[in-house]
Parts: sequence; structure tokens; C-alpha cells
Amino acid sequence: MGHYHILTIQDNFSKHCTAVPLKDIKAHTIAHTLATKAVLPSPNVTDEDEPIHTYNDYMVDLINKLQKIYQLAFDHLEKAKLHSKGLYNRNARPIDLKIGQFVYVEKEPKIGKLDQAYTGPDEIVDITEKGNVDMSTDGSGRTLVYVDGSCSFNGSTDAKAGIGVWFADVHPLNTYKTLQGTRATNITAETAAAIEACQICIRHDISRIGIITDSKYLISCMTEHIKKWKTNGWLNAKSKPVVNQTLLKQLAELTRKIDVQFEYTPVQGIYGNEKADELAKIGSEIIPTEPN
Repeated sequence: MGHYHILTIQDNFSKHCTAVPLKDIKAHTIAHTLATKAVLPSPNVTDEDEPIHTYNDYMVDLINKLQKIYQLAFDHLEKAKLHSKGLYNRNARPIDLKIGQFVYVEKEPKIGKLDQAYTGPDEIVDITEKGNVDMSTDGSGRTLVYVDGSCSFNGSTDAKAGIGVWFADVHPLNTYKTLQGTRATNITAETAAAIEACQICIRHDISRIGIITDSKYLISCMTEHIKKWKTNGWLNAKSKPVVNQTLLKQLAELTRKIDVQFEYTPVQGIYGNEKADELAKIGSEIIPTEPN
């Protein structure tokens, strides 16, 4: 009979396979030859398998084996899909973006070009999707946030201040920044951190917050002296301009838009305050890399 090509496999294995005739040889000739003259061993024949002597037996055995192969391939495909989903599906494995990080954005591909181009780097200044973050609250439902300020070379011309705002571990709204455009001191950084916390919460429609800080100075400014300073035209008891009044005025204005309660925490021994301090030190470049 010579060389022959027997089957075209269908996707649906419940259907019979189709015999494909060779040149000048009809399909029924092949079938007749297989049925009467050819002994066709099935793949992976073992001692327990019975030899196949007829075309019908061959087809039944082939279809059974193809069904097993199909099921095996399907199972591997499903496993591969799940593995791929775990790696690349952003709903299953969302990107952990944080304020202050930098990102590159892929451009839309152009027809005829195979290379991928990106814009950036762009700094993340806010997580804009509202309602996608969990907030720790106290017993009254007030959102708690730790703030801290740091200043490298405090008091010198080389001073650089940074702010830290911490909500919780691996929280997308945790923030550190280098303080720009103002006198760099620990006090200005602490005040700026409280401002940043208020602004973040306002953007995310949070109406009541507890700002936890280790700065007794900031708390006394906002809870004891602020009203008198406003009445006196921002002059202190010695009739001199209040130090740091630009940032204090900004913070006071924000407290009209959001209900803020200030709470003191010791400098050391409180986890949230230590994490805010770490972030602030990144902003002031005392710590050169981001903490885990």
C-alpha cells in the first residue's frame, strides 16, 4: 500500500475522525486495507493491552486515547491560565503603588512599529481611586494617621527636611516627601506632615481624623494658641510675628474642612510613630532607601 495519511482529528472527540484519501486512492480502499491486511498497534502498547486486528477496534482505541490526551492537555491549560493570572492579572495581583514612587507609562503602540516606548518617570502624588483603601479607626470611627517630620543638618544652611505620613503597614496612602520652598527645620516638617495628612484624607472623602504626633509644640499651637494668634493678627505674646505662621495658617484652614483631633504619642516605643519617622527620614534623605 505504501505511505498513507489516515486521520484528520476533530476538536470534538465525540465525532468520528475523518479518513483522508491519498492521491489516486479512495478512502474506502484505505479502510478496507486497514481492516483486512494491516495490524496497527496502538501507542504505548503494554503487555496487558490486547492486540488490535481490525479497523473498528483501532478507531475505538484511538478515540479513547485521544480523549485522554485532550483531557490532559485541557488540565495543563487550565493550570497554565491560573498561573498566568496570578502573575499578570491585576485584579488577582494588584500593583502595590505608593505616593512618592515613580512610574513609567507605556505609550499606545503605533502601526508598523514593534518597539515599545514609555513616558516618564512620573511621580505618584496621590492614589486617586476613592474607596479602595482600608483605614484604621478609633472607637468613635475617627481615622487614625501618624505624622512626623525630620531634618538632616537641622539648623544649618545644608538642612533638608522631610515629612512622613503613615496609616498602616503596606498602605497605599503612606507618604514621604522632601519639604520644598520653606525653612527646613524639624518643626516646619512636622507641621507640613500634618498638612499632608489632612489633604490626603480630604481627597479621599474622610471627614474625621486623628493626627497622632510626637510634637507637643504642634499640638499646643493648634489646640491652645491658634485662636489668640488669629485675634492678635498672628502676633505672639511678645507682639512678634508667630514663627512658622504660613504653615500654621494653612493647617488651620484645612481644619475647617475636616474634623481633626490632635493626639500626642511618645517619640519611641510606638510602632506607628516609628514608621512615620522612617518615612520622614527618607524624605530628608537621612535614610537613603525605602523601608520594607
